[in-house]
Amino acid sequence: MKNLEELEMGVAQESKKGFTELQTCVEEFDQDLTGGKLPFLDLKTYLMSILFPEGGLFMPVQKYRSNRFAHTAMILQSFRELLLNEEFLLQFIGVMEKQTDFVIKEKCKVASLLMVCLMGEMDYTTHILKQLLGQLIDKSLIRQHSKMLLRRTDSVGEKLLTNWLAVCLYGYIKEHVGTPLYRLSRALKMQLEKGPIDVVTGEARYSLSEEKLLRHVIQEEKLSCFLDTGDGNGMPITFLDCDSIGQTKEKALDAMYKGRAVCERPSLVDVELEYTKSKSSNSPIILRDIDSSNESEKGWTRINTLKHYKIENGAHFQLRTRTESTKCDYVGTIISVYDKKREQNLENHLWHLSKPDDAESNSSSSKEKMASEVYLHRLLYSKNVLQNFVNDLFEKILDVNNRQKENYPLAIRYFFQVLEEQASKHDITDADTIHTWKNNGLALRFWVNLIKNPEFVFNIYKSSTMDSCLLVIAQTFMDSFSVSNTKLNKDSPTSKLLYAKEVRTYKQSVANYYEDIKKLPRVSEEEMTEEMNSLSKNLQKVDMLDTEEALYQLLRYANKYSTQLTDNLIENGYNSLANHFKEILDQLEVNNNNNSNSESPYLSSQANRHSPYPPINNNNNNRLNSPYQTNYPFYNNKFQSSV
Repeated sequence: MKNLEELEMGVAQESKKGFTELQTCVEEFDQDLTGGKLPFLDLKTYLMSILFPEGGLFMPVQKYRSNRFAHTAMILQSFRELLLNEEFLLQFIGVMEKQTDFVIKEKCKVASLLMVCLMGEMDYTTHILKQLLGQLIDKSLIRQHSKMLLRRTDSVGEKLLTNWLAVCLYGYIKEHVGTPLYRLSRALKMQLEKGPIDVVTGEARYSLSEEKLLRHVIQEEKLSCFLDTGDGNGMPITFLDCDSIGQTKEKALDAMYKGRAVCERPSLVDVELEYTKSKSSNSPIILRDIDSSNESEKGWTRINTLKHYKIENGAHFQLRTRTESTKCDYVGTIISVYDKKREQNLENHLWHLSKPDDAESNSSSSKEKMASEVYLHRLLYSKNVLQNFVNDLFEKILDVNNRQKENYPLAIRYFFQVLEEQASKHDITDADTIHTWKNNGLALRFWVNLIKNPEFVFNIYKSSTMDSCLLVIAQTFMDSFSVSNTKLNKDSPTSKLLYAKEVRTYKQSVANYYEDIKKLPRVSEEEMTEEMNSLSKNLQKVDMLDTEEALYQLLRYANKYSTQLTDNLIENGYNSLANHFKEILDQLEVNNNNNSNSESPYLSSQANRHSPYPPINNNNNNRLNSPYQTNYPFYNNKFQSSV
């Protein structure tokens, strides 16, 4: 009976607190988010993020290895000429997709390598994409799965579409959609940081996602402190006494480098947090997540917090450059996920705000944990706080008339026209089918990808907690494009219930969006050619990705399937192309023989010969030229794969 009374009292307190929170205004967000230059990624890094989201050792980057292809420049140029032949390229793609070992991961890679090679020929790339879309539609109709078109990435053509849209819409994103996207991601981070975040599990009190919702009673207190910025004046800063030391350092860095890109600030592992009780104190203390003072019990070690160090209001902090390597310094942060590899170096398991359920060994700890449904109001609170930012982003994406109509991206308009032409060609009159194609091609393959991965556009870091929240918003965006009206009930996913009312409003905005697109003038082939040629010229002016590296990797695929490709070309009457391809393979063989006594990066014309270079490494910690790898070396910085 006593436990039941305690549970009822806890529910009442949570409900009262939740009601109070729901009345809180969001003016503080508007004040913190105004002004400043947005940390956009440059075009090359943006394209690397979308084309190669998993990174890897051989990501095509500019001047990756000097003179690497000095002896094969002519061979690579000849192969490029073959790729610029429509018949060869379509046969090449078709042969690869027929191979059982040409899996989805390889298809995505090939599509991105092709985009790198053909970026200076965007008109030709558009033509090839149009042909591949036609083939995909033919196959979907044969299989009677027409509404599944472009929903997944099962072909080179589908990934090539995502890449093509990314290249064509970069300017539109920077000018039109970038600001509300950044404001949403920034507001989400600020909202999460208003309450406790478990650095081990990533669960947060103010999450939008039920998966990452903190379901424990945490009696935290705000601490009004000062941060020494080096100018003699202490910067006022607020922490929570339940913040880990890594979280405290992260908040301090955010305050000191407010509005700056991630790559322009020190990493957590490079700084130490120094604490003094007052400005005049001469006995500073270095605070760490793990040191000799950690609380340990029954195989579990608790990460140090400000409360553990008995930090009080008015405390002074200073970030100093680390001068020693601390073996057991756990780099916890409010934007990180738990790094199990580092735990392996410790005798005990680590925990921060709550232990896993199977570690709770007595009823006293369970008193702090109630039925998870009690805390669902926190999702509603966070949703209400962020709603204006979500609305602003969706409105910008679906806005056609705010720009001069003739300036609305031709790529989107032309893509829709291609789908409509294909529907007319196949006598498809079902409006829902055409609508679904457009939804899958643009909303799902492109906009959803950016909503859930703002780090593809900005030099920011995204935590697992932020990722789960952005996924809820991205799903809401996709639900708004759905042609079906799903009936929701108490058993429906919480994320869908959370935005059920808003989705009805967004659906009308989507309908208006498509109507506005229809009212725009049709894009002629001449207009599209001129647009793509202009884009190609602009891309050539930028320090872009290394086409020789991309050609080299594509030639590896051609070499691997050389027998099948040659036979297919001959069977379809392309004898001259087959002969040209054979000549390239012969030249490779001669070149490799001439360089057999030295370290050679070149290919063998034998399909089973191994490259002297190591295989592509998809370990994200080795991501090249990434600001995240530099600043967060211990974090599992997994970039979400493009749809």
